[in-house]
Amino acid sequence: MRKYILSFALLFVLAALYAGAARAQVGEQLRETRQEFKQFRQAEVQEFKQRLEQLKAANQTKREEFKATVEQNRSELRTRVQTEREQLKEKLAAIKDERKKQIVERVAQQLNELNERQTNHLVQVLDKLDAALGRVGTRTDKAEANGRDISSVRTAISAANEAITASRAAISVQAGKSYTIAVTDEAGLRKVVGDARQTLHNDLSETRKAVKTAHDAVKKAATTLAQIPQVDELKVEPSATE
Repeated sequence: MRKYILSFALLFVLAALYAGAARAQVGEQLRETRQEFKQFRQAEVQEFKQRLEQLKAANQTKREEFKATVEQNRSELRTRVQTEREQLKEKLAAIKDERKKQIVERVAQQLNELNERQTNHLVQVLDKLDAALGRVGTRTDKAEANGRDISSVRTAISAANEAITASRAAISVQAGKSYTIAVTDEAGLRKVVGDARQTLHNDLSETRKAVKTAHDAVKKAATTLAQIPQVDELKVEPSATE
């Protein structure tokens, strides 16, 4: 009997030692897994930050290039407007009514000034839309870093970027347009003045439509992102090296 008791005790001790070793091994594996996950998360954080910096730089470059193009168009426009103003004065020389001459010249100047003010305003609106889309992109990257499915958001962001690019092109073209009054004779002054005003109105309406399309596309990207559960509560923890 004593022999059996000693054998059982030995088996118990061996089982306890094995269990302890197994627990130690499991604990080591858990520590290794945690370390690997931590390193993986740190790599994701760094990748997220790099994408963010690249996005900021790319957006800044696009804005600067766009504004440079608009300014170049306006510089060329000023020369053209001055030439057209002189040509208008030559045509108005045949008009006897001095008051009508002054009205036509004043309206021609006002049309070009109005176009410049409106395109300046649209440039500012587009800058705000671009910045808003940049924030959507940042939050989307954050959601992706936390394992969320952001494929539909990426599609919406891509569409918004295309709409903003189209708006930039439309504004750039509009900023380079000049508006003159095609004077023929005194009797037709009212009509040609009205035609010039209507042309500006139509052109600005089309440009505003392009910006409105961009606005709607950015809004869609934001609302698509907002459908991700608790998206605004997600965080990207700083890396251990920071």
